[in-house]
Amino acid sequence: MKMLRLVHPAAEDQPLMHQLAARLNTLKGKRIGLIDNRKRHSDVFLARLQELFIEKYKVSGFEYFTKIGASVATPPEIMDDIVSKCDAVIHAVADWGSCTTWGLHDGTEAEKRGKPAATVLTKAFQKSAKTRSRILGMPNHPQVFVDHPLASKTEAEVKAMTEAAINEIASALLQMPEEAWVSMQ
Repeated sequence: MKMLRLVHPAAEDQPLMHQLAARLNTLKGKRIGLIDNRKRHSDVFLARLQELFIEKYKVSGFEYFTKIGASVATPPEIMDDIVSKCDAVIHAVADWGSCTTWGLHDGTEAEKRGKPAATVLTKAFQKSAKTRSRILGMPNHPQVFVDHPLASKTEAEVKAMTEAAINEIASALLQMPEEAWVSMQ
């Protein structure tokens, strides 16, 4: 008789909880790492975000990294480089399932490396994003939600979405969420 071994596909049943990085006191003079996941119009979103951060918050500069694809993690050596050069990190814009998973992975990895981070996602994936953050051990990782879908919007609409989200993105880097989780290691 042949034996069949069943394996549960979710390896993260009991996630190790991680603490969020300390938030910044100000964005003035700070350097922000931007991770572009290559989704259509994420570059437009991030370009407008850079303009707004400079205008409104006097950010001094940016490190910009474009991923090879939306459904992969930022390589660890690239993440290390970004966090070594920046005061905070933003990943944008996740608007489907796998890019939501990997966008949140990148955001939480920046947090684990001691940098405040925010992940920008579309509203259609709000529930799955909250679940994924919990699985990654950082349920309160800041997430900013914009209209879905991003790809079918005009560039003007994407810029307007960025303008509507800028203050929430800035707050994610400046203010600790109300229920900050501590490490349960």
